[in-house]
Amino acid sequence: MIPLSTALVLSVLGCGSNHSPETVRASAGEPAHSAASSAKSKDRRGIVHGPDGGQPVKPQAPEARAETGADGESAPVPAESLRHLVRARHSSDLPDREHLDRYPHAEDGLTWLAMHGETVGERSRALHLLGHYLSPPSTSLLESSAGNPTEAPLLRVGALRGIALWPEESRQPARTLLLQATGDANPLVAVAALEACRGVPGLESDALEIARGHEALSVREAASN
Repeated sequence: MIPLSTALVLSVLGCGSNHSPETVRASAGEPAHSAASSAKSKDRRGIVHGPDGGQPVKPQAPEARAETGADGESAPVPAESLRHLVRARHSSDLPDREHLDRYPHAEDGLTWLAMHGETVGERSRALHLLGHYLSPPSTSLLESSAGNPTEAPLLRVGALRGIALWPEESRQPARTLLLQATGDANPLVAVAALEACRGVPGLESDALEIARGHEALSVREAASN
C-alpha cells in the first residue's frame, strides 16, 4: 500500500495518469507549445530548422541575371568591372592599356559598352578607351563613330579621343576624317578632332589652320594653345 504522502506527490507530478507532458508543464507554470510552432524553429543565429530539429532549411538564392544594356542586349562578357572604369569622374582618371590588360576580354567588353551602354556618357568613354586597341574592328568602330555627322556629338568626341591615342602612323590614314571633324560646327567635336591631329607632321598644321578660322571662339582658342 502506497503511503498517503507519496500518493499526493505522484498526483501532483501526473505519474500514473493519462496527462500529457504539455499538461504537466502547464500545471508547473510552463507554457505549452503547439505542434505547428514546434515543426520549425529558429536558433539564436536566425537559421531555420526543420521538424524535430532536423536539417536547416536553406533559403533560396536570388537568380543570377545576365548583364544587359539600355536596349536589352545581353553582354558577351561580364562588363560590370569595366562599367566601373568608364564611369570615372574625370577623363584623366580613365585607365591606361596596362590597367585594361588586367581584365579578360577587355576589348570585347568595351566594344559592347560602346554600342549598348546605359548612357551616352558611358558609351563615349568606352569609345575613348577603345583607342588603346588597333584591331580592325575597334579602329573601324572609332572611325565610323567619329565621322558620322548624325551621331550624337558626345559619341563623336569619345571616338575622336580614342583616335588621339593611336600612334602617328595610324592617325595619318585618317587625315580626311580628322580635318573634316576639325571644321565641324559643333565646337566640342572640332576641338577633339584638333587634339587628335596633334603631333602628326603635316596633319597638325592643316588642322590648326582650319581651327583658327572656326566660328566658335573655343575652337580658335584651342588652336592658339
